[in-house]
Amino acid sequence: MIKVIEKGVKMKRILIYGDSNLWGFNFIENKRLDDKYQWANMLKKYLGPEYNIIQEGLPGRAAGNIDNKKLYKNGKASFDAIYRSCTPVDYIIIALGTNDLSIEYDRTAHDIYNDLMWYKERVKEVYADPVYKQRYFNEFPKFIYVLPGNFDYLNDAKDFYDLSREEERQKLIKIFKDNNLEIYVELNNIELIKGDGIHYSTKGQQQVFEEVKKIF
Repeated sequence: MIKVIEKGVKMKRILIYGDSNLWGFNFIENKRLDDKYQWANMLKKYLGPEYNIIQEGLPGRAAGNIDNKKLYKNGKASFDAIYRSCTPVDYIIIALGTNDLSIEYDRTAHDIYNDLMWYKERVKEVYADPVYKQRYFNEFPKFIYVLPGNFDYLNDAKDFYDLSREEERQKLIKIFKDNNLEIYVELNNIELIKGDGIHYSTKGQQQVFEEVKKIF
């Protein structure tokens, strides 16, 4: 049965801003998972036609502006244009931080937390602009943070992550728990693609969806 949206019912818009695990990257086969196996599309199917999900995933994207060579990977640098092009939105899901945790960048949990909080503060600044209010007026969007999931730092992903990186990931989770102000999703024991060690398998994508849907 096709669900029909009643007249006068406002469609809700969700912007999901993330990295390769949102994009659905299979590093081993160097390709993207089929749409049906990506957690954002599972969420769209679950929520139904009253919701419009904008899936903005980019492989390599970091929460902070920390890549001096490939500037397009800097999450803050790209956010303004993408956010403004999607407005108005009711929810913003930030699914970043995994790349920031890598050995290459060596960011601390507090560094990453501050970068993640920047997105909310940036949207507050946009809302303070009277021109924006006139053009795109709606309630301030609800922010949801999908925190970095587990990675195989002992085997498949040892060139990118080590024990210290896992320790910072756990510290980041604790910061969110202690804060108790933000809505967040903690990801542990997510199944990874064999031989990859970083990206979620089709089962892993399903596991992420199951955790995120609890928020709704």
